[in-house]
Amino acid sequence: MSGSSEMRLTVRTMEKLISHALECIYSDQGAPFADVLHALVPEEKPDVATLARAYTAIRVATRLTDPLCDSDVRNAVEEYQKTISLIGAPSIERVRYLLKETAELQAQRMHLAILKGKLALRDDEYSYEAGLYRLQIETKGPPPPAKREKLRDVSSRMADLSRQIKSRELELLKESNPAAYNDRVVEEQALSLQAENASLENSKDASEALDLIKKMDHELADLLRTEKTKEASHIESTKKDDTRPPPQKHSSSIIITTLSGLAFCYLLGYSIWHQGWSALLWVPIGYVVALFAAAQIFLPLILALPRAVLLLFKKQIKIGVIVPILVTPLKWVLALGIGLFLVGFIFPKTADELYANAALNLSLNLGTLSILLSPISRKSRADFWDDFEKRFQKYYTEAFYAASPSASAARTESDSGHSVVDQDKEKLLRKQIVSAERDLELLENPETIYGFGLAYSNGDDCEKDERAARECFAIAAGKGLAMAQHALALMYENGQGGPQDYAEAIRFYSMAADQEYAASQNNLGTLYELGSGVAKSEDRAIFWYRKAAKNGDPNGHSNTNRLEETMERDNYFNIVGEVDAFLDTHNVHIGDSSLLPYPKQKAMYAVKWNVAYCEDGLKSITDPALVARYTKLISNLEIVFTLLARDWHDIEPSDKEAVARLNSCKEFPDWALPLKLKYLNERAAAEEAYAVASQVMEDKVREEQKRSAN
Repeated sequence: MSGSSEMRLTVRTMEKLISHALECIYSDQGAPFADVLHALVPEEKPDVATLARAYTAIRVATRLTDPLCDSDVRNAVEEYQKTISLIGAPSIERVRYLLKETAELQAQRMHLAILKGKLALRDDEYSYEAGLYRLQIETKGPPPPAKREKLRDVSSRMADLSRQIKSRELELLKESNPAAYNDRVVEEQALSLQAENASLENSKDASEALDLIKKMDHELADLLRTEKTKEASHIESTKKDDTRPPPQKHSSSIIITTLSGLAFCYLLGYSIWHQGWSALLWVPIGYVVALFAAAQIFLPLILALPRAVLLLFKKQIKIGVIVPILVTPLKWVLALGIGLFLVGFIFPKTADELYANAALNLSLNLGTLSILLSPISRKSRADFWDDFEKRFQKYYTEAFYAASPSASAARTESDSGHSVVDQDKEKLLRKQIVSAERDLELLENPETIYGFGLAYSNGDDCEKDERAARECFAIAAGKGLAMAQHALALMYENGQGGPQDYAEAIRFYSMAADQEYAASQNNLGTLYELGSGVAKSEDRAIFWYRKAAKNGDPNGHSNTNRLEETMERDNYFNIVGEVDAFLDTHNVHIGDSSLLPYPKQKAMYAVKWNVAYCEDGLKSITDPALVARYTKLISNLEIVFTLLARDWHDIEPSDKEAVARLNSCKEFPDWALPLKLKYLNERAAAEEAYAVASQVMEDKVREEQKRSAN
């Protein structure tokens, strides 16, 4: 593939990546850096080039102020190619780290801006921030300048109109209620100061975040420029002189290495001559052990400790560095001492043999001497200082880095590129993101929205606005909150904040009632009882009243008792009416109770219940006309009760024909005297009437006790 074809392929790939990043960033609620990166790089273990391409795409996507164009894509490709050209160079880890950090910070800033735009849309849909949020979501990126200018003009006019309306409201309030006007002015001033302080804090945080990103960008650009210069210099020097000699080692290092090697060989030969071939084992073991142990014990004391003391006098290192320097030799001395003591105590013969082993002892001395002489070598000292700086870097002060540019550069490349700037600033945008997401989550909480509705409905800390309250209740009700569904149904029922709508009231009452919300169950029962927006049904009404009572609603208890009593009264009134009408048309000598419209016992109970009801009513009536009316009604009911008890009986099947023939006679014939003796019994009739009356009284007492308990 030719170079131009590769370039076109890279440009197309980068353009797709940037577009994909824009779609993630400018989604409804935005997307945090991790989600955007995962969308661009779904692989679990991507290589450095893939990550660099994704970081570059995110950096470009988050910095766009206008819609994406070809020049943005070309710049991104150039930056990506500079980055991948450093793969294998010492600074690639730092470059990768800076790419990631700047991309993450920029993505977090954009995520925060998206969340703030959504909050602004909920707070004031005509504000510039809200309109910009809508445009960004629609275009999946920054809107064109023309649209932004038009939006700014429209939002400015809307803000002017809002200020005029508020000013007019204040003028009217001043004329009608001066005290309330003064309170309102003080409140407006306090809110204005609060908003101004919040704006200053946000601008300060944003400024710190931008400073951090700029600092990282400058460092990244310097690294890319430096590596490119190094590469060019290397190529140029190679062209000028291809016969340059290899780099020379330090002479002191060569001398020490040579002497150590000769001494080791001499010692090995001498030990084999005097001790035999076992010296081939003991000499290397002793030499290696001595090198390692002596390095841990003596080098910190003869190299690290003097350097630390010198830096302490210059105030370039913290005094706490002394502890880890001394701890290492102390641990090794203790470990060796305890180990030798245990070997001598547990295996005394083995210890004596080791102490008498000349090859081992000579090699231990040679290894220790090699370590003690190693600081003479400049290379050994340089290696030790490098290790010292890496190990004790956290103890250095800023004075050390100010005095040593090379150490400052090493610090920037250490720990795979940990940031030089204050860590608190790096966490700044993350905290803002968490705070904004928490605010958004709170605003989307149905209970919070319901609370806003209550505030608007009652005028708590705000101007009373039933329409706004209705809208808040509708949002919370749509999220399934039962008390919001009840409040919305109540507003529909009463026509608050909008037109009255019984059908909607019943719908939302039913939603809340299905969630066992007692107040909605009671109100739903009321609508069924009255037939408001639904077919009238006392059975459905009593069903919901009883459920409300079961769930602890006091109105449900009282409505249940009231409706049950009403239904019972109406039922008994109907029974008495039908029985009385039947008796008026059936004048009999002996009545067959099977012909009655209701069973005899039920009819007698209904009559006696109505007598008791009228007698209770007389206790609270003072109007003479009503008293006379009730008295007459009671008298008539008693007559009906007596007729039922005396004249109407359960006739045996064999007597039914004779009883029917008897009732067709005007006078009581002699042939019917056996029937009279069989069925007409004054004493039995009196006992039956007494039993029914007693039952009615007992039931009345129980009802009163039940009502009192509720």
